[in-house]
Amino acid sequence: MSPSSGSQALGHRPHDKRMLALSALAGFGLAIALIGRLVFSGYSILDDHDVVSWLGPNHRLAFSSIWHVLMSTEIGDSVGRFRPVMYGLMVFEDWLWGPHPSGFHVVAVLWFAIFLWGVAWIAFRSIGVLAGCAVLFLVVNGRFWSNIFTHSVMVSEQPALLGLGLGIFGYGLASSWFLKGGRGRFDTAVLLVSLGALICAGAKENFQPPVAFSILLLLAAWRMKAIRGWSLAGAIVLDLLGVAVCLRVILPNLGQEGSLLFRLWAVYHSRLFIYVAVAVGGGIASLVFGRRERRKRDDWDARAWVVLGFFLLGAGLYLAWELFFYDGRMPYGFDGLMPYGQRYDFPGLMIYPVLAGSLCFTVLQLRKRLPWAVRQFSPFALQLCFALLIVNLGTFYYAQGRLLPVISAVETSNRNTQKMEVDLRSSKILADRHPDWPIFVVAVVPMDYEAAVSAASWFRFYGIANPISLVVGVAPRDITSDSYRGLVRAMEEISAGGDKARGYEPATPAMVAGAQAQGHCYVVNFQDVHSPCTKLTYRPDQYFPEH
Repeated sequence: MSPSSGSQALGHRPHDKRMLALSALAGFGLAIALIGRLVFSGYSILDDHDVVSWLGPNHRLAFSSIWHVLMSTEIGDSVGRFRPVMYGLMVFEDWLWGPHPSGFHVVAVLWFAIFLWGVAWIAFRSIGVLAGCAVLFLVVNGRFWSNIFTHSVMVSEQPALLGLGLGIFGYGLASSWFLKGGRGRFDTAVLLVSLGALICAGAKENFQPPVAFSILLLLAAWRMKAIRGWSLAGAIVLDLLGVAVCLRVILPNLGQEGSLLFRLWAVYHSRLFIYVAVAVGGGIASLVFGRRERRKRDDWDARAWVVLGFFLLGAGLYLAWELFFYDGRMPYGFDGLMPYGQRYDFPGLMIYPVLAGSLCFTVLQLRKRLPWAVRQFSPFALQLCFALLIVNLGTFYYAQGRLLPVISAVETSNRNTQKMEVDLRSSKILADRHPDWPIFVVAVVPMDYEAAVSAASWFRFYGIANPISLVVGVAPRDITSDSYRGLVRAMEEISAGGDKARGYEPATPAMVAGAQAQGHCYVVNFQDVHSPCTKLTYRPDQYFPEH
């Protein structure tokens, strides 16, 4: 039995190539429309100081220096975090693009486009183009995209988009193979999933579940003899590498980030646990129903319920992992629970479009089992109703000022990073008048830490050769938590002892007082604080991205 026009989810279709092209147009078009202007952004004041410090005074990373730089990152560390894909790509792109951050942004747009292409391909083939576009809107309207693409030229979630995109295509091909009756092999699907899982695991710790899913798919393909020898060997190598990356992260940090019971408690008490329960419960119900239907008649529709079941079950378990990983160790939300409104919500909050698309698919499938529904509702009418519901939701987002926030975030990034570049160049002109005058970077609140400790890297990158010192002027009343106390203590250590790696010299009270008394000094203020030193135009508090 072939699928009806109302729901041809990943089954045989005569115009698969046209659907692939249409979904590519949607994915790349959306990515360019939403974040394409990111290519006009410069370096971000957050985290990009590493990228510019690797370039050195010549603004060029030599090919012979790549290995040395890699070993200075997490890749060369035997403990702590381990993100080889992220740092490998970051160093390689630093060598490739040099002092041109637009190159990093072009790659970010490409990864986003591939991810959206995969989502569009799955959605269009599962629930139709109209309803699929509605699901795409739910995907791209997430607040976390702003943080992912404007926090710095590269965050871990960016290369993970490539891995997830490859995985989506791989699972789509595997589902097509299953829906068509399981004839032939699906080597390409297994290899895509294995490669995507390896990229995800090497991008960030919370992207480890795709490795487990990949191994399960590989075992299924091997058991059903649906994969050739060379493809099997290649997938095994990729999955073993993925497992090695996961073990490198898990074993050295076992038991160091909160107890297992507390993490499980955090999952259960999360505001998002209801979505875990719905997805897992719906997945199990769909699997049970699909198995029963296959006993009656093993046709496309029966198998489609099985595919839906695995899809929902995987999504629910992944969200549970995200809650376990984040809420169990570091509270970012106002109550310590997801959603945070930042990149940490990805891919957990993909549960919203997943459940919406699955509901639409379920309605289209149930329609075929009810004669009166077949007579009363066409598949297109149901798709239109679903799309209109999402349009109403979009109207609500618009009224709340929350419609596609990534667009305004990119505009803010362009404006602030360009202003930062102009201010650094004008600061160099001013500092060059008295190259022997010290520059005092004055931190006045604990959260100045990130921009304060990186200021010297930016000055060196723009050729400012004056001696630079960090001065901590944080009032005790502003130190309101242990984390703030730790940030202030770290800045005080740099201030007192200097930091050669960061480019800071010690700032003794006598030296600071003497320079200020003569007025022979420059100052970098995070706020308009009075100082006898000459103020540089560089104002770190004015360059932060919009999150």
